[in-house]
Amino acid sequence: MPCLFALYLAIFGGMSVVLGRWRLAGLPYLLGAGIAGVLISLPAVIPIIVEAGWVMIAPGKEFFGLQLPTGERLANLVSWSNTRTTWGRDYWAYLGWGSMGLGLIGIAATLGRRMTDAHFRLLLALLPGFFLMFFLHNSVVRDVMFIQFYLAIFAALGMSFLVQNVVAGRSRLVLAATLIVIVDVALTGLQPVARSDKAFMLEAGRYLAETAPEERIVEFDISADGVSTVNMGPSGGPISFDSMVQRISGHHNMAATVAHNYLAVALKRAEADILQSGRLTAETRTLLEIFNASRVICFSPAQAGCTSGFSDTVMDGPLAEIIRLSGASPVIFSGKLIELGPGLPSDKPLLSESMFELEEKAGFIGAADTYIANYLSRGGFDTAARRAAAIPLRVKASGYPAYDQADWQPVLADYKVALQSVQAVIDTNGPGYVQLSHAYFPGNAVSVNGSLVEPLQGALNLMVLPLAAGRNVIEIVPMMTDIRRLTFWISGCAILLLLVAMGFLARTADTRTL
Repeated sequence: MPCLFALYLAIFGGMSVVLGRWRLAGLPYLLGAGIAGVLISLPAVIPIIVEAGWVMIAPGKEFFGLQLPTGERLANLVSWSNTRTTWGRDYWAYLGWGSMGLGLIGIAATLGRRMTDAHFRLLLALLPGFFLMFFLHNSVVRDVMFIQFYLAIFAALGMSFLVQNVVAGRSRLVLAATLIVIVDVALTGLQPVARSDKAFMLEAGRYLAETAPEERIVEFDISADGVSTVNMGPSGGPISFDSMVQRISGHHNMAATVAHNYLAVALKRAEADILQSGRLTAETRTLLEIFNASRVICFSPAQAGCTSGFSDTVMDGPLAEIIRLSGASPVIFSGKLIELGPGLPSDKPLLSESMFELEEKAGFIGAADTYIANYLSRGGFDTAARRAAAIPLRVKASGYPAYDQADWQPVLADYKVALQSVQAVIDTNGPGYVQLSHAYFPGNAVSVNGSLVEPLQGALNLMVLPLAAGRNVIEIVPMMTDIRRLTFWISGCAILLLLVAMGFLARTADTRTL
């Protein structure tokens, strides 16, 4: 996003200089401001590039490309709907007929020289960027906000023209026009949260927050024709967790950790099981329970409950019929580690719902599914007992011996998940190992009894830690990585220098040159 901001600002600034809106004598100041802006924005750009290997963001996706706008995307800009108008990565949504009408009036009046020369030059400085944004594309940026920003300026020109030439002195007409624009656009944003018939969703959310604050949930979406499809997220389901350090997915799908694809395959397994027999196989149950998923819940736009096609359901408050996963656990204990290998040639690309329908991805998805089957077989998991014959790792680390499990009695004494921290207290009568349901993520700091440790990387990219006899207090919190710390220092220094420079110029410079 900072890259797009910079590009649009550069186009606007360049056009402003060419059109004489900004004086050439002030060009050094503009360049200085541009450099300061680049330095200030470094924390939002450089860490993403350097740390891209930790998450599912694809190389180059943090920048932008060019593409022709489709008819469907353009139609989204002028089509109001009482539900979401777009799904997927385009994010071109309704702009509002009122603001579009005022914008057209503003453009026509200004180009027709019905406005001042200053307005005319402003419009010419804006139009190249406005035209270009229909062709620029970034898969993780909602491009419509740039379009709406430009349109708001054009609408302001249109309103100014009407006030000066059409409705001068008629304040009620001006107020009416303003309200039309605001209500037209605001209804789209307010409608999803203002409907009383969606209260059952809020009630379900409150219930889960009270009864399962440290557990994950598998969510199925039920369509109007009764077809059940699993919510693969990363916007929902067990991939989405309230803790920032949980990070199976993160707050955006491109922020998903490399555990995401294995969980996506697990969810698709669950969907296939339900569609085939209405119940989860033992393998699928075990896999979901390893990820600490305690429930399979279902929602349609009108109600909650897993009914048509689902078996083995139980009633669970406002969630109605659910499938209970009784073996869900945030920990799996074992006295042995084994090497399973990374399994796939690459952790990327991020598997989304649509990719499971693409023939060219069948080999990749099949390899991931085979790897998971091997993981379950080699691990010998008993989720009800929170035990495994062995915990599979991507690469087995040296110096970690196998321990006798015959009389080993590890106990999860406490487990808490907060917004930016996870704490697990484990008591054991001897050494061993634990696999946590939290992803291995280098951006988190992990400590045991107050001492920082480097976790091992499990085969499914879950975190694995050695345990000592006695009490083990494990804490996971976000940490400031070296590159983030460096860029924040550069950004902070740039802000201070900019403030000093502005103060100096305010006292000494001739502002008429700016």
